[in-house]
Amino acid sequence: MEEINKESNINNINEKDDEIKNKRLKYEGFVKKEKKKKQKIDHSIPLKEKPTQEDIDSHSECLFWIVNKKKHRAEFCKYKRAKDSTLCNHHKPIDQIISSPQSTITTSSNNNNNNNNNNNNNNNNNNNNNNNNNNNNNNNNNNNNNNNNNNNNNNNNNNNITDINNKEDDSKPKERKRIHCPLNPTHIIYESKLQKHLKACPNAKVGQKNAHIELSKKEPYYKENINDLNGNEKLTLEPIILSQVSTENLINISIKLDQFFEKFFKNEIQSSLNQTHESFNKIFNSDQQLKHIQQESSIINLLEKNNLYNSENVYLEFGAGSGKLSNHIFMSHEKKSGHILIDRMKFRSLKKVDRLIKNEKGCHHFQRLLIDIRHLNLSNLSILEEKPFIITSKHLCGCATDFTLDSIFNLLINSNEKVNNNFKGIGIATCCHHICNFNTYSNQSFLKDQLNITPLEFQLICSISSWATIDENKCNEDNDEEDDDDELIKKDKKEKEELENQLKIEFNKQDVFSVKRKEELGYKAKRLIDYGRYLFIKEKLNLPNTNFWIYTNQSKENLFLVSNK
Repeated sequence: MEEINKESNINNINEKDDEIKNKRLKYEGFVKKEKKKKQKIDHSIPLKEKPTQEDIDSHSECLFWIVNKKKHRAEFCKYKRAKDSTLCNHHKPIDQIISSPQSTITTSSNNNNNNNNNNNNNNNNNNNNNNNNNNNNNNNNNNNNNNNNNNNNNNNNNNNITDINNKEDDSKPKERKRIHCPLNPTHIIYESKLQKHLKACPNAKVGQKNAHIELSKKEPYYKENINDLNGNEKLTLEPIILSQVSTENLINISIKLDQFFEKFFKNEIQSSLNQTHESFNKIFNSDQQLKHIQQESSIINLLEKNNLYNSENVYLEFGAGSGKLSNHIFMSHEKKSGHILIDRMKFRSLKKVDRLIKNEKGCHHFQRLLIDIRHLNLSNLSILEEKPFIITSKHLCGCATDFTLDSIFNLLINSNEKVNNNFKGIGIATCCHHICNFNTYSNQSFLKDQLNITPLEFQLICSISSWATIDENKCNEDNDEEDDDDELIKKDKKEKEELENQLKIEFNKQDVFSVKRKEELGYKAKRLIDYGRYLFIKEKLNLPNTNFWIYTNQSKENLFLVSNK
């Protein structure tokens, strides 16, 4: 029996210890609380647009009926009713919300104070008369003194009365008016708290995020649609969804792609795989992403091979994002170079990377231009007349590459000899060819004269270019954009991904091509789009020393266009 009692005591002690440990772990946050299971929404039940009489009778709170279509739910407001109303103060109309200033209390108190003041004045007058009668028996000197004292007393009494009246005015409750928020009329606020509300209003935050777009219109380098390839033929075209394309059209366009690729790419494209710049080992840290730093280093290596690498240059990075490529170039020059970063979006890490460049003594020029490339007038940048400059970019998405080439073309035509002499060359890594379209393509004459294809066929080629990044297990294999960006960039990415998924997923119901064949056709479509840009640089920009390079094997968006004088 004693042994059984000992064992039961030991078990009880162990259970208590376990309870104490679990409590401690929960307190320290090591034990995760069980998540509540979300209730499944039954969309088969129709939503009540209006409450029934039974619902109204059974509900004792605010009778404002709320219909939430997203959550498929309709219910009354849960706040308490206001006095003499069936609605709460939030849903009550402004005309019915009248604050009670308690006028009756203040008026009665004012009357009492006035009576007291009158009595005090009468008493003072009686006292003054008695004093004057008594003082008549005294000497003239004493009379003068008494008169002065009486005057002082009267003045003091008057001052006391005015102070009391001022205190009474301050104690009166002020009327508080309710108004609609100027940014969102559904927000009902006190007029006195308008400025405080505007700082925290979610509609104001949205306006702040887009404020730089409006501010850019006031800059001297802004010109509406200057780089919109205005000489192009403009048609009303939409992106082609591959699942809606017939088998015959897919086979026909695949034959054309094979023919074009054999014609224009007889020799293999030059590659500089795993050839990083000598500064790579000095700059690379374990905290940095190896994938991006290697790509940037190989770009710098190609710039150096083509005589576009010099600390006296000003590097114009188009589609700069947070500016990692410019920062890498700046570090490789031992913090002695100039940089202009161009992007239409605001990034959270702007201050971090920009400060690493502009606050250094060796940085001879720095600018951040928050503007769409479509509206950028490079001829109004005075620094381009003073110092040699180079156009660079890492992963310039879709038609942004065409806008950039058009901006260089407009600069060289409209500028003087100094700017033309200072322009040294281009180094651009292209990507996201599926976003391209016929209206904004930089070399429409190439499509008509050499390829002899229609605008719809070009739109189909752009859609097929999305096949280059297909994998057997997952569609979105590579995403070379950086992760430290703003909420507006994430929305832009989602739109791109949705468009890309429409083009990649749900192919023609017939299995026309295998996965490898689709990847091959997508790659050829990308190269064909880039070849037209290659000819534009050689012919329109007069840069005969233009070449293709494959600069990385860590991404399928791996083509680099480089040219110099």
